[in-house]
Amino acid sequence: MPIPLSPEGDSPLGIIIMAPRHLTTQQYLNKEDAGYGSGYLSQFFTFEEMCESQYAIRNGIYNYPSDDQHIVNMENLTRVLLDPIRVMANSPIYISSGYRQPIVNKNVGGGDTSLHLFGMAADIKSYEFSVRELFQLILAIKYLRFHEIVFEYGSWIHVGLRGWKDGEHIKIIVRDKRVKKNLPIVKETFTRLQYDAGIVDDRLNELGYFAE
Repeated sequence: MPIPLSPEGDSPLGIIIMAPRHLTTQQYLNKEDAGYGSGYLSQFFTFEEMCESQYAIRNGIYNYPSDDQHIVNMENLTRVLLDPIRVMANSPIYISSGYRQPIVNKNVGGGDTSLHLFGMAADIKSYEFSVRELFQLILAIKYLRFHEIVFEYGSWIHVGLRGWKDGEHIKIIVRDKRVKKNLPIVKETFTRLQYDAGIVDDRLNELGYFAE
């Protein structure tokens, strides 16, 4: 069970998080309005794009959640995490993989405990920023609430939100194929306060990840 949304209006970058109105899968598919517009989970992201899967489409799999809690998780993820990233980028952010049914998750190589299974994670990219630039942009949003962020081989960014509290640990993972620079794979945990203080930026700079 994730920690609920922050209080109304409490969000990075001054984004207004409205008191949530939770809808069912069928209501979202019927384009009902949860407060952000027809079929929208949040200000910028729709239910359909959080559930879209090319693997599911190709194989005729119904990739929509049946558990209402998974829908609540998707609402939290988009409203608390993805919307601030979209505002900071000032350009569209595209979800390449969001919610996954277990059969979809297994066949695309997801782990048994993947946050994608619960509507708590999304793989994202931008056509305005390189993956490395998007990674830096996300890390620059102080007080952004997330549980994990993964730089995936320069192809996409994985972000996950399971809930937060000030003393919690977050995961920063960098998987980089730039072997020629001999950059190591980073898999470290930081406290929330360390993240907000810029320790993550300092550590990645020390390792050379932001060097051209």
